[in-house]
Amino acid sequence: MGNEVTLLAQEGLETVLGEIAGAFTTTHRAPARVVSTPPQDMRHRLDIYPAPDLIAVAGLARARAATRPGSTAPAVVFARGLPCLYLRPGLLDRPRPALDLLLDPGLRLGLAVAADGAALAGGVLDRAELLAPGARAATEARALPLPHLAGTGRGLGRGLRTGRFDLVLGLRCGAAVTLAACPGARVLDLPADLAATTDFALALLSGRPEAAWLSFFILSPEGQELLRRHGFGSVAETAESYDCARREGVMELPPCPVSALPPPTAPRKRRA
Repeated sequence: MGNEVTLLAQEGLETVLGEIAGAFTTTHRAPARVVSTPPQDMRHRLDIYPAPDLIAVAGLARARAATRPGSTAPAVVFARGLPCLYLRPGLLDRPRPALDLLLDPGLRLGLAVAADGAALAGGVLDRAELLAPGARAATEARALPLPHLAGTGRGLGRGLRTGRFDLVLGLRCGAAVTLAACPGARVLDLPADLAATTDFALALLSGRPEAAWLSFFILSPEGQELLRRHGFGSVAETAESYDCARREGVMELPPCPVSALPPPTAPRKRRA
């Protein structure tokens, strides 16, 4: 299907974005597909293979770095990963603060990391350091890294089930898979003073109208609701980035086929 819109997604995002692309295709009869690649192979994939129409990656800076020079479409955040603690079955017989659990040397702590070794919920450690000086170094020294790309959780669930970990600091978007792999495990959402989110960003790489409107669909109420169902934080307000760019003339696009979003307003003709 040579006319389909191609979205290249960082591995782990393909499930939810594939569902969104399917909804877009069904609703608007515009074929779209999602191709996934490990984050460390993203640059190689862009350089060697035919360029996709859009990309979706962790981090706004990475999305911006992938855009072509002279691109008029801004990269935007389309979802946020919500940090949480995954607890093995039977770990707690009474409530305990999340920070106490993170710093308890008697608990085997797993740290979900991306392919480049960076903690997916690294912002949580930064906030823990502010609340308890020395917390970041102490946590990183005893934590075992666990590859856990966004949206996947089988390895995380196995680690909890087999007792390798008592708890794991990761992202909530992997909860369904993690809990299925480890029945009886629990998810502990973090308090506001610890809950630093992880941004996932989208960038347009082609000038095809269908690609632009797929990005609008991801930011639309329908797309954001599907993201929420998969455990991502909604950033529906980022649609304002496109609206603002459109009003300021940064983007010139044809009428929007997505029913959830209004078509761009045509400029008024000046009177002679």
